[in-house]
Amino acid sequence: MKPKKAIVPVLIIITALCLAIPSCATPPPMPDTNLDGDTSASPFGNYLLMLEASVKYSYQTSGWRSRRSGWIQEVRNAGNNVSELKRLLREFEREILSNGQSGNWGRGDWVRRVGEAASISQLAALLLRVEQSILFRAQASSWRRRRPSWMAMVNRLRDDQMASAETRPEYLGRYLIQVEASMKSEHLKHSWQSERTGWIARVKDAGGDGTKLRSLILEFGGAILPQGMTRSWESADWNNMMRGAASIGDLARHLLNIERNILYAAQHRSWRYDRPGWLRRVSALRSLKEPIAPMEPDSSQGAAEGKVSSKRDTKSGFQDTVVLKNGKVYSNVKVLITKTAIGIVTADGKSMVFERKEVKSVKLE
Repeated sequence: MKPKKAIVPVLIIITALCLAIPSCATPPPMPDTNLDGDTSASPFGNYLLMLEASVKYSYQTSGWRSRRSGWIQEVRNAGNNVSELKRLLREFEREILSNGQSGNWGRGDWVRRVGEAASISQLAALLLRVEQSILFRAQASSWRRRRPSWMAMVNRLRDDQMASAETRPEYLGRYLIQVEASMKSEHLKHSWQSERTGWIARVKDAGGDGTKLRSLILEFGGAILPQGMTRSWESADWNNMMRGAASIGDLARHLLNIERNILYAAQHRSWRYDRPGWLRRVSALRSLKEPIAPMEPDSSQGAAEGKVSSKRDTKSGFQDTVVLKNGKVYSNVKVLITKTAIGIVTADGKSMVFERKEVKSVKLE
């Protein structure tokens, strides 16, 4: 019997030691939201809850446990209310400790973009971005297995919302503001910082007015310094092609063309994540036929830039030919060739842009 009595204090000592050693103690519980999702929330809310559930308590602020239940209920109640979801998305990210995220992920730019978001599609893109900032060590071990399907669902939500709601003329202005925001200030003319606020206000006021949007796109293009563009970029030719745009779809093509000629070094790092979705959204606007009246080509720009005039800068220079793979032929036009696209301007000032893969041949005279 005496040995049994000796066991009791030994067990007490072992238990105390175990509780004092982190590896022996019971680990903190994971958040109780199901990683499989929450059907009582909207699709976006569901994916937000799934992501939150993947983050370990040890990488969230000390006050999150008491706040979490209320936050979950607010996500469920928010439905598709963009304003509410923006607030809840920002709050979720704010409660993650800095050692749970990569150090250079661009939080400031992300917060600004959340504030500017006006659709579920844009929020879905931002949800993907914040997920990419969270370190694997800060998440449940099962997240690596679940992550591909989660990303596929969020990508699908982003693309579906984009296709159904963001192919209206007034969205072109929003995309123009987004690509302008991608630019680093040192690659824009010095006066742009003082002009920018007024320019953004005018873009927002333009709505779907193609004439106003064209002038605003031209203004943005004129603010980019040459060192921020590819070597093949010809601002004078692009300017005249913009002036010849005859529809919202044409403006979308020209906006794509200028973005594709902006150097990565001239843009914020976060744009690499946002760019694929931006390209898809702007590309979807190319089918819009809302007409706008062409402007006269800017014949003074070449002289202002000290360029030597030639037959290709006059009406007599419209002698090129472009043949598309679908069999269509454009004769007696002026051709502009860039790294990613081929543009044409007709003698009466109209312009069109084609991706290189659409073009079978180009004959320059």
